[in-house]
Amino acid sequence: VWKKLRNRQVIGLLVIGIIIFIMLFGSYMTCFPLLLGNSFAASTLIIGFIMASASLIAAFTSSQLGKIIKLFSRKTILKMSFILYALALLIIPLISQLRLFFIPVIIFGIAHGMSIPVIQALLVEAAPLKYRATFMSVSGMTFRVGQTLGPFLMGLVIGVWGIGGAFYVGAALSVTMFIIMFML
Repeated sequence: VWKKLRNRQVIGLLVIGIIIFIMLFGSYMTCFPLLLGNSFAASTLIIGFIMASASLIAAFTSSQLGKIIKLFSRKTILKMSFILYALALLIIPLISQLRLFFIPVIIFGIAHGMSIPVIQALLVEAAPLKYRATFMSVSGMTFRVGQTLGPFLMGLVIGVWGIGGAFYVGAALSVTMFIIMFML
């Protein structure tokens, strides 16, 4: 199984999975609520609504992937999602009014709804049937690595560059994922 996991495409997809979850749990899930609360005095209800909106949009986008895949290849969809992630994260620190946060939230939700299902589909395709469960287990583990590292790393970034830095670093990670896609 380890020989199959060392395939360049599989390793690239696993690295991308780690980066997505660093970005999701670092820049978005940890830093975005801090920005909303500290800089915009948003109530916990508003923060919760804004955060939940991205998940609802991601769920809707995922439900439409069957149609999207008819128009674009899976790798193209991933590249598009990374551009959207970067755009959303670049916009966040530039917004000056609470009501305008719906723009990056919609963009981020669309990106997330496209990326995770496509990564999982590509991993399933790369996995021989007898190792499929192991591949998906390793994929889940890499997501948890990113989920664990994200808040810690973005906390370090905030200490150096401030809250805006967490979003700019998240955008840079998105560009990194975009570049990785050309290597697969």
